[in-house]
Amino acid sequence: MPRILGISAASRKSASDDLFGADAARTSELREPEAAEAQQRAERGPRPRPSGSGAKRTSILGVLNAEESLEQLRAGARDEVSRLQFELAEAEDRAKRAEQWVARIRQEIEGSLMRSSAAGRRPQYP
Repeated sequence: MPRILGISAASRKSASDDLFGADAARTSELREPEAAEAQQRAERGPRPRPSGSGAKRTSILGVLNAEESLEQLRAGARDEVSRLQFELAEAEDRAKRAEQWVARIRQEIEGSLMRSSAAGRRPQYP
């Protein structure tokens, strides 16, 4: 039988029978594969941990993905700003033309009214 922590399985079984009776011995038998595995791990020594390169790589990839997403958002925002600036320029141009038309219409109406009043008659509206 394998030895765990310097005590043989038979010694542990008899000690547990003496202290706790047969139920404890059966429980000990059920745990024996786990104990054997723990003994093997203890004999091999501590498992080497990754040097953190995996975590660093994951972190770096996360940062790169975040930067890429941020750059895409910035590009989208720049495009949206450019589109809005273009629409604003078009709207300002339309407003300017509309104001010119209103000024022209006003001049024509005022000119027509002035001529009518100067002639001494009322303007006829269609």
